[in-house]
Amino acid sequence: MSRKSWHLVLLICLIPALPPLRDVVEASMSSLMLCLLPCLAVAGWAFAELYVIRHRSLMATMQPYGLALCTLSTFAYGVWMVPIAIDLSRMSMATGIARDVSVCVAGFSMALAIRISPWPVLLFFTGNLVWMGVTVGLIFVDEQVRLCANYLLGDQHQAGAGIVAYSAGAGLWLLGWVCRKAGLADLSSDI
Repeated sequence: MSRKSWHLVLLICLIPALPPLRDVVEASMSSLMLCLLPCLAVAGWAFAELYVIRHRSLMATMQPYGLALCTLSTFAYGVWMVPIAIDLSRMSMATGIARDVSVCVAGFSMALAIRISPWPVLLFFTGNLVWMGVTVGLIFVDEQVRLCANYLLGDQHQAGAGIVAYSAGAGLWLLGWVCRKAGLADLSSDI
C-alpha cells in the first residue's frame, strides 16, 4: 500500500475512538469488541507501516526484539478479553484511554513482529491469540449470565459470536501465511 493509503487507514481507524462516536461505540459490547478494538489495532499497524517499517536501519536494530514484541502484543490483546477489564474500561475514562493505547500498541507490535520474527515464533504467538479469541468468544456465547455488568446478555452473545468469527478468519489467514513462509505452498504443486 502507498504511504497516502496508510495515512487514510490510520485516520479512518481512529474515528471510532474520538469523543462524539466513542460513547456510541462503547454503548454496545459487540461494537466495542468488533469495531473499536479492531480499528485501534489496525491504527497501530498503520502507524508502524508509516513510520517504522519503511526504515530498514531501524528494522534491523529491532531484530533481537521479535519475541518481546510478540509477548507485548499477546498481553495487550489478552487483557481486554477479560470481562472485568472491559467493564473498568467503560466506567473509567483513564482505563478506557489505557485500553485504546494498549490496543494500538498491540497492533504496532504485531506489525513489527511479523516483519522481524521467525515464522515458528509467530506461529506460536499468533496461534495462541487465535485460540484465546475462539475460547473467549465461545465463553461469551455459551454463558447464560452476564459477564460484563455494563452490557446485556444478548449483546454479550453477539460479541462472542463475532470474536469467534474474527478469530477463525485470523486462523485461516495465519495458516496460509505460515504455509507461504515455511515454503509449503511450493510443495503442493509437486503433488
